Amino acid sequence: MNENSIITGIVTRASDLGKQGAFDDAVEIVRKGLLTYPDDTCLLTTLGIRQHAQGNIEDAILTFRKVTELAPNNEEAHYNLGCALSKRGYSQESIVEFRISASLDSSDPDIYESLGYELATANLLQEALSAYETAIKLRPSDGASYMKKALILYDLAEQDQTKDRQRKWLEAKGAFVAAIEVSPDDSEAYYGLGVCDIHLKQFASSVTALENAIHRDRGKKHFYRALGIAQFRSLRWFSAWSTAATYCRLKQGDASASTKH
Repeated sequence: MNENSIITGIVTRASDLGKQGAFDDAVEIVRKGLLTYPDDTCLLTTLGIRQHAQGNIEDAILTFRKVTELAPNNEEAHYNLGCALSKRGYSQESIVEFRISASLDSSDPDIYESLGYELATANLLQEALSAYETAIKLRPSDGASYMKKALILYDLAEQDQTKDRQRKWLEAKGAFVAAIEVSPDDSEAYYGLGVCDIHLKQFASSVTALENAIHRDRGKKHFYRALGIAQFRSLRWFSAWSTAATYCRLKQGDASASTKH
C-alpha cells in the first residue's frame, strides 16, 4: 500500500469516527499517522478539524498554524485557522486569516460570510457590509447573508444622526425586503422591515410587516412591542391596547418561568 492510500485511509477512518462522535479516537488515530508522516498537511488538517470538534481550540489553532506554514497558499488552511481564532474571540487575527483565504480563493461564499461576521464583531460595519454583499453575489439563494447585510444597514441607520439617516433607513428596508424574498418564512426579517417602516413613518405597512412576523412566530415579545408602537402611531387605539395586553402576558409568563427555576 502506497503513502497516499495509507493517508487517505487514516483520514477516512478519522472522519467516520468523528461522525459517530468519537472525537478522542479520531484524534488518536490521526496522531499515530503523524508519527510516520509528521508534515503531511492532509493529516494535520484532519487533526485540527477533530481538535476543533473536541473543543480543544487552542490545540486546533496551533495545528492550523503549522498547516499554513507548510502550505502558505492553501486557502482552506487559512480559513480553518480563521475559524479557530474566531472561536476563541481573536477577531483581528481571524480577519487577517479570512482575508488571506479570500485572496487565494475569491469564489467561496463561506469565506466572505465568516469575514463579514468578524468585521461586524470588530465594528468595521462598512467593510462587513462589503463582505456580505460579495457572499450574496456568490450565493444568491442564501437567506442568512441577506439578513446579516440588512442588520448591518439597520445598525448604520440607527447610529446615523445626520440628514442622511432617512436614506439609510430606506436602504435597510430594501435589504429586509430582499431577505424576505429569499426566505419568506423568516419572522425576524419581517420584524426588521416593520421597524424600518416605523422609522420611515410608514405605519400602515409597518403594522402589516409586524403582523406577518407574529404570524410566523407568536412567542417573541419584541414583535408585540413594535407592533403596539406601529398601531398606536397609526391611530389604531383598540388594536394597540390589545397588543400591549398580549405583550404584558408574555412578559409575565417569562417572569413566572424564571421564578420557578
